Amino acid sequence: MADNSNSPHVLIIGAGLAGLALAQSLRARNYTFQVFDRDVSEDNRSQGWCITLHGDLLDSFARYFPSDMPDLNMVDHLYGTGIETSSAVYHASRNLLKELVRFGTKLGNRQIRANRGKLRSWLMSNISVQWDKQFVRYEEDASGVTAYFQDGSQFRGDIIVGADGIHSGVRAQLVPEIQPGFLPMGVICGELEAPKEQYERWMQLGTSWVSAFSADLRVTYLVSSITEDGKKAKLYWLFGWQDEDALKEEFWTTKASREEMHQFVLSQLPKLHPQIAEPFEATPVEGMVLPPLRLCDMLPAVLPAGRVSLIGDAAHSMTPFRGQGGNVAMADGMSLARLLNEKGANQSLSDVLRLYEEEMRPQAMAAVLESRGGAYEANAQTTTTKAS
Repeated sequence: MADNSNSPHVLIIGAGLAGLALAQSLRARNYTFQVFDRDVSEDNRSQGWCITLHGDLLDSFARYFPSDMPDLNMVDHLYGTGIETSSAVYHASRNLLKELVRFGTKLGNRQIRANRGKLRSWLMSNISVQWDKQFVRYEEDASGVTAYFQDGSQFRGDIIVGADGIHSGVRAQLVPEIQPGFLPMGVICGELEAPKEQYERWMQLGTSWVSAFSADLRVTYLVSSITEDGKKAKLYWLFGWQDEDALKEEFWTTKASREEMHQFVLSQLPKLHPQIAEPFEATPVEGMVLPPLRLCDMLPAVLPAGRVSLIGDAAHSMTPFRGQGGNVAMADGMSLARLLNEKGANQSLSDVLRLYEEEMRPQAMAAVLESRGGAYEANAQTTTTKAS
């Protein structure tokens, strides 16, 4: 491990995927850093369901993370089941079910479908996070930057990196004019626990996730985990439809009850092939997820020069339909650490942050737009409203 005792001290606001990827990459280079998160504890809040880790990201983990990281395979959502991961996209109108594309390890797609909670725990290996630290503001001067928190504490560093998500407090101070924008697509999410005879039937179409298009609908159901005895599986799903009203701040789902959302989904299922519709139909009212998901995205902005930068969703957010958001976020963290290591000795910190941002922006821009296209590609012809 290199001696970087004179390296900049990095304050990382947010212990999500991006912030922890940055922390691990800094730890590999013996940099000093502190990680702060607004959550009360590691297990205080659900980390979501699953995320696909693509092959290039796996290569970056091997290149930039410390050698003492645990076995990454343990984060696989099907780890220990003996089931090969596979995913597929279908055209699924009422009378036609046609496979369009399939992914999976047997098909040469090098990837891991990771349980997000397990992935976050893996990323926290040998990292100390200061919990219950709600970021309030920062102050920057010629010699460094100070982060202030709601509990009255303050910490001094050489740079601050906002990794605090789509509603970033760091971004709100750095570039207050930049905010995510809603997209014209409604989404309802659900989750359920299914017995073996059900989940095995559904997994015949794809063991990790199944996505389908029909008319103006885009739906996906995904396997989160299977119990050790194999008797039950947890699944979750996203039910999306084109709707211009979703561009408004007040969309009907924001105040809808579980019963209203459940009834709406049931009313739309006749548009889908019965085999695709089955997991949605089997979900009880209490399986509707609140608060509802609002689809939005945000292109990366040119940031002011200085000692503060952004990574992950704080810098750029995207829809989930290309499976890139988490991968790009973690790549941001590793890129920033790499440039600090390569350029930090000979260039100012402000210049290094500028180099990172110049490298990040075009890649993130492409990912945001591609993900936005993934949301629209099957939903451009007609519009569903609550009354339809």
